[in-house]
Amino acid sequence: MQECVTEALVLLKEPFSEYDARITLYTRLNGKLWAKAKSVRKITSKLNAHLEPGMVTLIRLTTRKDDHVGKDLNWYLTDSLNEFRAYTNFEFLESIARLIPDHMGRSDLFWNFLMKGEVNWRGLYSNLGYQNLNSTCMNCGEENIAYFSKSDETFIGAICALNFPDYLLLQAKL
Repeated sequence: MQECVTEALVLLKEPFSEYDARITLYTRLNGKLWAKAKSVRKITSKLNAHLEPGMVTLIRLTTRKDDHVGKDLNWYLTDSLNEFRAYTNFEFLESIARLIPDHMGRSDLFWNFLMKGEVNWRGLYSNLGYQNLNSTCMNCGEENIAYFSKSDETFIGAICALNFPDYLLLQAKL
């Protein structure tokens, strides 16, 4: 059984079963990961308020005895203490969760960017390595970039976006 105590920014909170939730976190020590929080959706849960998207919280994660080191660890969130709310823009938090690959390693630079608490779309794309923010659409050359394609990892215009399924697009908001 492993245990880890670290600061984390709660990115997403999704229902996992009747009372449990899957919490997507960006942690100071481990980067992006997700953890299962048991009984967090019950009315009497003390963890629920600490695990709302946008909260920076000190968390304790544990693994089960039968988890092996060679495979992806199944983290279970066992404790949380609120520090402060960093973001109230849930669209920005969801974009961070969708753009960062699962188990992205620790990055002090990205952690410091997130702890500023600013909704900075240009900074988000640039911190993730997408530097051509002033470019044109990769397909047609249109200058007004409207979307970011998760499948191609490129910026595209509004006209070309009609050729992509909605689940592959994020609004670029530059």
